Amino acid sequence: MLSQVRIFLIKILIAASLFFVSNVHAADVKKESNCYEELAGLDEWPLKSGLSIRKDALGNLHAAFGRDKGKCYLQYLEGTIVWDGEKAYPNGLKVSIRPEEPSYFTVLLAFGDDKGCSDLTTCLKKSARSEPQAYRNSVIVNLNNYPGFSFHLNQPPPSASNRDALHILEYEEKTTNGTAQRIFECHGLRSKSVSRPSETKIDQMSEMNFSELSNIDFSNNRSYCVLEFPSFRFRAGGGRLTLNIYKLNEAAQAMPHIENYLSNAIK
Repeated sequence: MLSQVRIFLIKILIAASLFFVSNVHAADVKKESNCYEELAGLDEWPLKSGLSIRKDALGNLHAAFGRDKGKCYLQYLEGTIVWDGEKAYPNGLKVSIRPEEPSYFTVLLAFGDDKGCSDLTTCLKKSARSEPQAYRNSVIVNLNNYPGFSFHLNQPPPSASNRDALHILEYEEKTTNGTAQRIFECHGLRSKSVSRPSETKIDQMSEMNFSELSNIDFSNNRSYCVLEFPSFRFRAGGGRLTLNIYKLNEAAQAMPHIENYLSNAIK
């Protein structure tokens, strides 16, 4: 009898929790909707930093809003960025000429209140200082098919101890002030795909020697990678970019253009 009462009470608690979460979510959706209506007539959406971003530069990026101290502001943008080999811009933006086979990257952009990073130069300097240092002073394998990319391993390959390091690729980007590093985390290399069993994964890579790794080819591999903050930083914000690993070269070329595009859209 006691156990039945206990089960009954647990069910009530679960139902109450779900009801509370549902109400909070509904309240957030209502606040976001109210903010959208409040800001709908503006040409620029305000950011928490005190800056603003041009609506006509955002294409089909989906906007999410927040409210702080009674004021509405743009909190997130989510959607797809196009890279046409020369320019980067949000999908849905009208352009005069679009190539037949552009590259598409999924982005989640967050706009914070970091007033100490209100211009792109300061952002990039902060990013360089914030980059993880865990992969310095290790065994470096430069990738011939992906110029600028390298693995930073624990031991000379092949070695099972390299398994956790093989999903992380470091890209060295040349800038006007020298070089900067971006860290691409290719988590998709860790999991085997039932639908794509021929893809090279971590298990095979940990058994490759130095030459095999340096000549690795991901052209038929659809494993996903992410570029997280602080490797993806723009004026008054930061983001996450998701791509398939076979698009590494395109992503590396596109990143400075994506950051500049977003920075130039912000006032």
